[in-house]
Amino acid sequence: MIVRGTTLDAESFEPVPGIRVTAPDGSTVVSDAAGRFEFVGLAEGLSGSLVARAEDGRTAENPLRPLARGVLEVVLRLRRP
Repeated sequence: MIVRGTTLDAESFEPVPGIRVTAPDGSTVVSDAAGRFEFVGLAEGLSGSLVARAEDGRTAENPLRPLARGVLEVVLRLRRP
């Protein structure tokens, strides 16, 4: 299972690089210069939330239904607390 996506600022809709994104299984990736990230090899049936955290305190969360085979594309919009 692959989950890929983009981290965006919720106000400007601009991509945000360098964001730590955590999958429901605890694995973590960091968004690239274009705000893109990708998890490869997540377990089929995995559910929970993708959580993104910026160093400046902005966060985003996207609940995932149990993952099926294939590729899931998501957008995480970072907001201030």
